[in-house]
Amino acid sequence: MKTDDSIREAMNQAIANYTGPVTRCPAGKARSKAAPLPIKADQASRWLNRHRNERSVNDPKERRRRFRMERGQRERIAKRNAAVREHIKENSR
Repeated sequence: MKTDDSIREAMNQAIANYTGPVTRCPAGKARSKAAPLPIKADQASRWLNRHRNERSVNDPKERRRRFRMERGQRERIAKRNAAVREHIKENSR
């Protein structure tokens, strides 16, 4: 019976020491989601928080440049997604 106790103790120790599989997160990415705020923020502060990296642009040329960049990005994403959707459509038949 001493063997059973030693095996059980070794298993308990192994389970206690196990921390899970080793994973690597991309640089700059947190391992988990940010903790929620203790107090719910009002709608205006939530909007500001979502758009905190956007700055107002008064220069019309800069504004047009930004719109062109955003439109180009949307078009590239749409083109990529169209290929994926076509592939899914072919495989679902």
